Amino acid sequence: MNRWMMAMCVLVVVAPMVFAVCPEQPFLSLDDLDPNRVATDPASGEKLVFKRLAGWTGQMILVDGRVCDPDNEEPNALPQELKVWRQEGAGLTELAVDPNGLWQFTVSYTSDGWHYETVSATDGIAVRTGTIAIRTRTNRPPSLCGGQP
Repeated sequence: MNRWMMAMCVLVVVAPMVFAVCPEQPFLSLDDLDPNRVATDPASGEKLVFKRLAGWTGQMILVDGRVCDPDNEEPNALPQELKVWRQEGAGLTELAVDPNGLWQFTVSYTSDGWHYETVSATDGIAVRTGTIAIRTRTNRPPSLCGGQP
């Protein structure tokens, strides 16, 4: 009985990672964002915001995501190496991508408001570029009260 339960647990945890399907590209709303700061995706020709985050001004914010290629899921597909870059000013920084397609970087901002990070991914043939919109605000200190709510 315990071996059967262990096998079921392994299947429930491991199967989604092994048999994961590359999802359709999400396009999040541009409402309340500056469209001039959002990257245009060369694959679709549209402004692409694929993630929104929130954080505190002056604190480190972890930005992460996953890259996958639906072509790699087809039978007898030629494996393609996926690469991810982050645009920093006029340059590009290649981000490490683990075997599951996960990538990450950290940022910190000195002002409140919306900040925009541009990320591109390629399989060596096609490129997809999008924006992560990050909203920061100043963390206010807590209030100390004298015992009465």
